[in-house]
Amino acid sequence: AGGRDAAVNAAVRAASSRLRGVAGDGWQTSPKASWGRFHTCHLVHPLTKNLGLPPGSAPFDVPSVEAAGDTNTIMQAAVKSLADFTATSSNVSMRVVFSLADLGNPGTNRIISPLGQSGQFNSPHYADQTKLWANGATRPIITREEAVREAAVATMVFRKAKTPSASTSTRSVCPE
Repeated sequence: AGGRDAAVNAAVRAASSRLRGVAGDGWQTSPKASWGRFHTCHLVHPLTKNLGLPPGSAPFDVPSVEAAGDTNTIMQAAVKSLADFTATSSNVSMRVVFSLADLGNPGTNRIISPLGQSGQFNSPHYADQTKLWANGATRPIITREEAVREAAVATMVFRKAKTPSASTSTRSVCPE
């Protein structure tokens, strides 16, 4: 008695009991027992974590999302442990699909990021892809320069700062 079959049976009984406790006797079809309810992805900013704040804390974190997938799926979202099914935010994944037959076709070339295009927490593009990512959706990738120019709604230009010449006086910004 025992062995692998006993271990699997015990695990199934424990899981069924846990799901029944969460969602009642109809747990098999209840949204309360969906994988995402247990497998939530907390996209925690390093500042939030280092300050000891809970996941989802404003202004740096985005709201947690129910996550599909697991460690071994294309929609990668690993679990923390066998006892904690929370999706580990260290494994969030940008998903990209390219058609090598036509790299310039945004209809077949797709991308999605777990957050957004901006790393600035106060930008409207900081987390504008999170719900799409959680739902497994993608967005078109525009790869041709002329198409990028046509689709652009704004342009940001970065220039190297001028270095002060030897004759320019500099002032220390740090008190001594």
